[in-house]
Amino acid sequence: SNWWSVDLDEEATLCGDAASGPRLAAAPRPLLDLRLDDVAALRRRLEGPAAEAVEIEVKEDCVVSAVAVWWRIEGPGGCRLSSEPRLANPQAEVWPGKRQAVYFLGCEVGMLKGEKMRLKV
Repeated sequence: SNWWSVDLDEEATLCGDAASGPRLAAAPRPLLDLRLDDVAALRRRLEGPAAEAVEIEVKEDCVVSAVAVWWRIEGPGGCRLSSEPRLANPQAEVWPGKRQAVYFLGCEVGMLKGEKMRLKV
């Protein structure tokens, strides 16, 4: 599989400068929302179609070589925990072992600002 467990913030630190390190080519967006407080809806979602197409618009001219995903859990009373990298949100939580799932495409795709990439998730 081309999925890897990566700490994008650590990778950015190791690269030394922003130009050579990982960058987000598009604004983060939810791909999947599982409501654990609604068992019937959760069952329908998990038993439904395995894949759907998501369209992502790049925010600047770039070369795309990977897709990164992370999770967020929100609970009652505003309780929240996320593996979101600081690359996506400078106020993101920092905790040991925090990782994102990164899928390496196996090639580099040149994209222009405003172009859309369709991903099957």
